[in-house]
Amino acid sequence: AEPLIARLRRFGKDKKMACLIEEDENQDTGGTWQVVRLGTNALSTLALCGLATHGDAKRHDVPLAGLTRYLLAQRQAGGSFATQRRWPEGTVIGGEDRTAGGIAVCALVALYEKTNEPLFWSMASGAFQAMLPGAEKTPMGQLSNDAWFLRAADVCFTYSREPRCVVQAQRYALGVVTQQDRRPDFPDMFGSVKRL
Repeated sequence: AEPLIARLRRFGKDKKMACLIEEDENQDTGGTWQVVRLGTNALSTLALCGLATHGDAKRHDVPLAGLTRYLLAQRQAGGSFATQRRWPEGTVIGGEDRTAGGIAVCALVALYEKTNEPLFWSMASGAFQAMLPGAEKTPMGQLSNDAWFLRAADVCFTYSREPRCVVQAQRYALGVVTQQDRRPDFPDMFGSVKRL
């Protein structure tokens, strides 16, 4: 946890927000620029939530609070998240990313489990609901191998018992199995690949 905490950049009023900043290639100029990615920061939040449940939780409270403020600030109109921002301008770049959104939903649910603060559950549920229309319209043959969206459906169902979460989890799980059978990432010749 210490290397992660050391890389956090504090900003905002009274330096209460924190995020991890990454270098990215600028396709236009061939140089690099700094970006802040929702997925990276949400994964860091998940990691610190996990560490806080084991051992010295107080040590991780301040960095976790900073990352939480960052996550809350990424919410857009309609409940979705800004998935990438240029640093330090804060300009939103790129479109919606179901994987990063799924990680953020999981992080917000982990924060809800840690703190029992209803705001976190409300935001997680709203963000997942915002991701559903695009997911529901995707044909079965074109579903992505999106384990984080599947995990987000699972954790949202745990607290909401919303049937739409189950339907999407089933669709994505079937999509993952179908793609695994059609195009295995690592065919190891141990067993056989089904021909569909």
